[in-house]
Amino acid sequence: MRPVGPTYTQCRYTNALEGLIRLAIRKWGNSLALRIPRGVAHDVQFADGTEVDLTVEAGQVVLTPAAPVLSLGALLRAITDKNLPGEVSTGGRMGREAW
Repeated sequence: MRPVGPTYTQCRYTNALEGLIRLAIRKWGNSLALRIPRGVAHDVQFADGTEVDLTVEAGQVVLTPAAPVLSLGALLRAITDKNLPGEVSTGGRMGREAW
């Protein structure tokens, strides 16, 4: 078994020799849930309400913090004179475009 990072000695399910934390998946309504120990949540900066993306890679479940969803208005407000791109030339006419 592969280590998962730092050893969490305060977690009662820690196997210090292998660096693993054994957790049990429990039923939660019609779904299944997994409780993340506080030390692990702190290390990966997960808090109550943190949104994550769940993927399966090579048969393993991977959780990553979800990228924030930005609105068009928020993106436009972030434009400044310093980060405003200049014009881009796309070349001359290729057909009967009216420039």
